[in-house]
Amino acid sequence: MGKYKLILIGSFPPPVGGVSIHVKRLKENLEKSNLSYLVVDIKRDGLKTALKSVFKGNVVHLHTSSVYLKCCFSIFCLLVNKKLLLTYHGNLNRYGQLKNSLDKFSIKIAHVPIVLNRSSLEIATRINRKSVQISAFIPPSEIIELDNETIKKIKDLKSRCSVTFCTNAYNVSYDKSGGEIYQITALIELFNGMPERGLIISDPSGMYIKLIKEKDIHYSDNILFLSFIHDFNAIIRDTDCMIRFTSTDGDSLSVKEALFAGKPVIATNIVERPAAVTCIDNNMHALTAAVSSFKPHFVENYTENGFSELYRLYCEN
Repeated sequence: MGKYKLILIGSFPPPVGGVSIHVKRLKENLEKSNLSYLVVDIKRDGLKTALKSVFKGNVVHLHTSSVYLKCCFSIFCLLVNKKLLLTYHGNLNRYGQLKNSLDKFSIKIAHVPIVLNRSSLEIATRINRKSVQISAFIPPSEIIELDNETIKKIKDLKSRCSVTFCTNAYNVSYDKSGGEIYQITALIELFNGMPERGLIISDPSGMYIKLIKEKDIHYSDNILFLSFIHDFNAIIRDTDCMIRFTSTDGDSLSVKEALFAGKPVIATNIVERPAAVTCIDNNMHALTAAVSSFKPHFVENYTENGFSELYRLYCEN
């Protein structure tokens, strides 16, 4: 028996991303529970420390976007007889042949693979019958306020635009076809032609503004980049609608953050979305129609919380 019931291995902000935010909130909820656990930040503490920590627990829960780390921990936990719960934070089959094969291998030997949407669950259960679907959304415990200068910029944008939208991209990432996953340049192109509609782009890594400057892409003054670490929830709260114009996805936290705040969401239909989301095809015609016809409104607050199901899984194993 290990010293701890649970070993939680993942990455924490910074950088700010869906996986790191999920792990941060998972840890915050564990602090309020009576479960004995150990947290390992794999980026800060390193792979060697993370692997050693496996021996200290009965159950290991790994969060990583790396297919290689997923395979590494799956094999290691199998060899040392530890139960590995492995969350797949993106849509399955989103890679090329090699990475998809590695993902499926880790699914096969993990104790419980955890996926985020129905299409991924259909794939995973064919490989491992223990696979489960659990939402990555855990409600935020607080919203960190923006600095005064940023608040002033947002107020100025809203005074000049009849409707304000927001979107986010934790980094510049590309899909298996070589296209931008977050399609920020396409959004810029659209909003350049809609001066009466504002767009705030949450770019905490600063990589997108760097790309835009390198490519000398013009963006008009109805588009505001926030290229520093900040709480995206504060942006959601101060805008009328959130856009998730991605070419691939898992269980987007930002979509559920917006719904939790009572804000409408326009998102591509490339994965299953909550019922309140306005789903569109992944093309500019559909996006243009949705943005141009949008009228501000309130949606019923989202109440889902993935922690309760994860906690039950920890206790059962």
